[in-house]
Amino acid sequence: MDQDLRGMDLSNSYFMEANLRRANLKGTNLRNTDLSGSNLTNAKLRHANLSLAKLIGADLTRANLGDAILLGTDMRGAILAQADLTRDDLREVLLLGATLNKATLVGVNMRSIRLPGIELVGADLTGADLRGSDLSGANLSRADLSGAFLSKADLAGAWLNLTKLTGANLVGADLSGASLIGSQLASANLYGGQLVGALLVGAKLQGADLRAANLKEARVSEVKAEHVKKDSPSRKELFLDPVLDELNELQVENLQILKATDFSGAQFNDKTQWPAAHEQRSATQQ
Repeated sequence: MDQDLRGMDLSNSYFMEANLRRANLKGTNLRNTDLSGSNLTNAKLRHANLSLAKLIGADLTRANLGDAILLGTDMRGAILAQADLTRDDLREVLLLGATLNKATLVGVNMRSIRLPGIELVGADLTGADLRGSDLSGANLSRADLSGAFLSKADLAGAWLNLTKLTGANLVGADLSGASLIGSQLASANLYGGQLVGALLVGAKLQGADLRAANLKEARVSEVKAEHVKKDSPSRKELFLDPVLDELNELQVENLQILKATDFSGAQFNDKTQWPAAHEQRSATQQ
C-alpha cells in the first residue's frame, strides 16, 4: 500500500504484522511503536524516529532508513536485504538474526557492536566504523569494506571471500581462521593483525602493512584448478561459502582466485610471522 504517513506522530502505537509496503514514513515519529512482523518493503523511513521501536521479524527489504533515529530499536530477525541505512548509528540496535545482504551501510557507526554470524553478503560498508565489533563467523563475502575502520574487530572464522578491503584499517584485528579467498586488501593496514590459519588464496595484499602481523598456518599457495572441480573433496573444503561454490570453472579462472597470495610491496618487519612455506621475496621490510 502506498500510504502517505509523512511527519505523523505514531509513537506508542501497535502495527504488528501491518501492511506498510511502499509507505511514506519520512520523518514520522514511531518511537516505542510495535511493528513486529510488518511488511515495510520499499518503505520510506528517512529521518524517521524509530527509538525503542520493535521491528522483530519485520520485512524491510529495499526500505530507506537513511539518517533514521535508531536508539534501542529492536530489529532481531528482521529482513534488511538491500535496505539503505546510510550514515545510521546502529550501536544500540538489536540486530541478532537479521539479514543485511546487499544493504547500503555507507559510513554507518557500528562501533563495538556484537553481531556474530550476521549475514552481510554483498553489503556496501565503505567507510563504516566497525572498530572493536564482534563479527566472528559473519558472512561478509562480496561486501565492500573499502576504507572501513575495523581496528580490534573480531572477524575470526568470518567469510570475507571476494570482499573489498582496500585501504581498510585492520590494526590489531582478529582474522584467525577467516576465509579471504580472492579478496582485495591493497594498502590495508593489518599492523599487529591475527591471520593464523586464514585462507588467503588469491588475495591481493599489495602495499598492505603487515608489520607485527601473525600469518602462521595461513594458506597462501596457489591451488590447482582440478582441485576445485565440482564435487571434488578439496572444492568442498575451500568453497564451503555458497558465494564461492556457485562459481563455475570459467568464473573461477577469470577471478584468478586460485593464485598464490600477492604480497608485492607489502610492509613487514622482524615481528611479522609468516606461513612456513612462504618466502617474502616481494615484500618490503620496514
